[in-house]
Amino acid sequence: MKKKLISLILATALVVPGCAGGGKITNVEDLDVKKYEDNKKIVMMADLPPSPDEYNMKLYKEAGFNTYIMTEDWTPIKNGNSTDYFAAVEYVGSQGLDVFIRGYDGSSCPGYFEEKFSGKNFLDYEPIKGIYLIDEPTANKFDDIKNVYVPWYNENYSQDLYWHLNLLPSYSSTFGLTAEEMASGEPVYEIYMNKYVEEILKNVQGAKDISLDHYPLRTGREGNYLSNMWLYDLMIAGQIAKAQNCDFNVCIQSFDGGYRLPESATDIKFQMYTSMAFGANMFEFFCYCSNTALKFNALLTNLQPTDLYYYVKEAIAEIASFDHVFLSFDWQGTMAINGKNNATSNSAFDVITDKTLKEASGIKSVSALEDCLIGSFKDADGNDGYLIVNYGEPTEGKKNTVSLEFEKAAGVAVYRYGIETVYGIASNKTDLELDAGEGVFLIPLSEKV
Repeated sequence: MKKKLISLILATALVVPGCAGGGKITNVEDLDVKKYEDNKKIVMMADLPPSPDEYNMKLYKEAGFNTYIMTEDWTPIKNGNSTDYFAAVEYVGSQGLDVFIRGYDGSSCPGYFEEKFSGKNFLDYEPIKGIYLIDEPTANKFDDIKNVYVPWYNENYSQDLYWHLNLLPSYSSTFGLTAEEMASGEPVYEIYMNKYVEEILKNVQGAKDISLDHYPLRTGREGNYLSNMWLYDLMIAGQIAKAQNCDFNVCIQSFDGGYRLPESATDIKFQMYTSMAFGANMFEFFCYCSNTALKFNALLTNLQPTDLYYYVKEAIAEIASFDHVFLSFDWQGTMAINGKNNATSNSAFDVITDKTLKEASGIKSVSALEDCLIGSFKDADGNDGYLIVNYGEPTEGKKNTVSLEFEKAAGVAVYRYGIETVYGIASNKTDLELDAGEGVFLIPLSEKV
């Protein structure tokens, strides 16, 4: 009863059914609502988790993470008094978490892997589901990855373990490209990303992703703002994932370290929903722990939860509550809608204007008072779905009204705050009232035959 009441309140707050066209609103009981099997999950993991002991694992699990990055980037892995790396792997598995093995500071692999794991077969350890090969390699390291990592992975693990490798963002100070490559006339970031695809990703035979870590929340003398190139990076990676039929992992900014410290759960959710609007289906949070080497705010400081810990926990719980529905859809592309209240176009939208959808399947028309993104998706049966985000610096507090007219729809299912709300509409039209930085997943519904 309580959940039904919450859904009713959300429906009232979220939508104005049939707002512009009049007509009769379809009864909810007459709508054909498809149910999606709850057999998928979005990978949620965090960089630099502490060594796995009872206290640390309890916090990590309660935050909602389902995958543990086993890294020795800063200190050797310990499980209690034991320094046995694979005993720690087994312990993490016993807590119900998957493990991604990661070497020490990606640039020192493959030597680290050879020394650390000599004679070990990762398949002997059931919790290990993936290998985190390297973080932010420049292009001049691609030869090593192509000639050493790829053959090693394909020969030993491509049938069983996941390939995860995180790439640079477009604001990197260097990409390690040759002068000849830089002179090609193509955008530098696209040269870097396409080089990785052609030389490495296409040759990886197992399950894999494209991954990047563009941290968008910024602050300056004039206040908070968003990185202007964030959507460009998301679009480039999303298009690669679609073309290569692989996953798309995004690193979520959950620290400051020269950026803006997230101030609420909305700051975290906004990053996640915006990434999902470009097809992202995996999340890696940077970072979980601060330490003597990285002295900035993170989810834990001195192994104690900070406000960020609880922001991330809330965001993960919301997304995870409907991830099986979202993962039943494939990304088709993204529309960028400039808001009527804004005199000029959004400069971040201008950067990707040649890559955005001008129209989305199933939508006849759309407008918004403030800027918004609409990710277009389809499920296996050809049904449409949309990830709609009120796009703007969340701390500005701008609410938004997004007006949609569908080609044909008698109602919609909307996932807001992780709760499914189903309501009928009239004349194929509805309005969505969105809070600052808010995202929702919406599925148009037909009437029962």
